[in-house]
Amino acid sequence: MDFMVSSANVWPQKVVAAQKYLSSYWNLYFPSLSCDFPTLFTPVVVCMATVGLYFVILLTYNKVRPHQRRMEKVHFKCRQSAFFCLSFSYFPVVKQTLSILRPCHNDRDVLYMPNSPWIECTSDTYNTLTALGFVSVVFYVIGFPLFLISLLFVFFRKRKDMSPEDRQKLDAWLGPVYLPYKPKYQPYFEIFMLFRRLLLAIGLSMISSSSTLQTFVVWLILMVSAIIHSRLQPYNKLPNYQFDYNNFFEPLVLFVLSISFMLLKFSALDSSCTGTFVWVVMIVNTCVLVVLVGAIFYLLVFAGNARDNDNLETGNGECNARAREDENSNDEDIRHLLPVDDLCGTVPIDDVT
Repeated sequence: MDFMVSSANVWPQKVVAAQKYLSSYWNLYFPSLSCDFPTLFTPVVVCMATVGLYFVILLTYNKVRPHQRRMEKVHFKCRQSAFFCLSFSYFPVVKQTLSILRPCHNDRDVLYMPNSPWIECTSDTYNTLTALGFVSVVFYVIGFPLFLISLLFVFFRKRKDMSPEDRQKLDAWLGPVYLPYKPKYQPYFEIFMLFRRLLLAIGLSMISSSSTLQTFVVWLILMVSAIIHSRLQPYNKLPNYQFDYNNFFEPLVLFVLSISFMLLKFSALDSSCTGTFVWVVMIVNTCVLVVLVGAIFYLLVFAGNARDNDNLETGNGECNARAREDENSNDEDIRHLLPVDDLCGTVPIDDVT
């Protein structure tokens, strides 16, 4: 949605202003602070710094009060947080990296960057950005998927042969990569998700936004992904829920985004219907966003109530078990106090003698 607003000149001024405001804070760019610290406020730097600070604090705490099991959990949480940060920022970082590496445009023998026309391609700034872009492509754009594939190839193949304790440790840090999916899709579906983000980033950054080809490529990627999700239903159904939220909302969002791209392109081609198309896109996307936020809050509240109910049932079960044990022990005591005739029936006098 951020790209749809920023790439099309058909939106009202208030919508554009709101998009710039929300986009700056969503991307951790704070204008009041970026003048003093221009290189700190980027998503990757902030996320990785937060993970590193969390690790340092718990490491220091472990030095003061050492505990091997707690330190093991710290390692697992740090790995899990690092994977989340790298996966979450993959699409925006790849899109920005590839936009820097786009071929220069020529205007009266003056070469300039397409997304930053004030930077000439003969300047030192352009050379620095290009060098950083190639480094990012090698170590992040290509390196992160290859690293994830290697981890799945090495560890996930051995997961079935692991002991329950080792399997639990593996799931603690690598589980978010495969546990959300059904067993037959666990080895590769997260790679498919990364590949989809990569294709979207290529289509949005390497092809001009004024070109019809970009609209077609983005629409095709989103529509094919929506069809694949609808057919495969890859996510595991959440426990204690009758409705399959993940497998319903994922293709719905992809379908809405694909239709929105097509409507915005039609609005740019036909100025007489611009207002109608823009309002349709705004209303539909707003409705989907409200439904998503409502579903998230519902799941959080329902999950909390379900957890409380489970704890209550567990407590009641333990109380009932203790009550049954007490009753059994009382019965045993009573049996020991009963006469012999009550325990074993009628016993002959000779046998007693």
